[in-house]
Amino acid sequence: MVLKDHLKCEKGDKYMKGHNYGLCRKCGKNHTMIVSNETRLKHRLSQVGKKNSMWKGDNVGYAALHGWVREHKLKPKLCENCNINKPYDLANISGEYKRDINDFEWICRNCHMKKDGRLTKFLKLNGKMEKSLCWNNNLPINEIKKERQKGTAIKKIARMYGVDYRTIMRRLAI
Repeated sequence: MVLKDHLKCEKGDKYMKGHNYGLCRKCGKNHTMIVSNETRLKHRLSQVGKKNSMWKGDNVGYAALHGWVREHKLKPKLCENCNINKPYDLANISGEYKRDINDFEWICRNCHMKKDGRLTKFLKLNGKMEKSLCWNNNLPINEIKKERQKGTAIKKIARMYGVDYRTIMRRLAI
């Protein structure tokens, strides 16, 4: 970082601009001032938030907003929802994604997936919720085979019996 109040050469020449920035025209030495950490911090703080030319305010994107909240909201040791597990996710409460710290919470992955409804979908797709239907022979295989012979699509058959299409495919493969 070069400041304008840098040292002058004994010959009295000022610094040069351009690719030789900071070099004296007469002696060729670098006379730039070494900037202290305190000055660097002051300069950095002068560019934070609304003072920064790249500041977007409420028109910020998803990732940038989460980054902003991560910097400003303290992360607790336990999930704010269940108080059991470590929090890994920063979840939006209202779904509006405002620049409001109180509209976000630190929660564990399990609570986050439950709140979003992703846990039931995940378990369903992995076949854990429908294993009882699949392996206890509660699905009428003969009827499924007849429907398939009629030309009914596997996904339509799956919807008829309330299971995932992969379950029908597994049952037909047996």
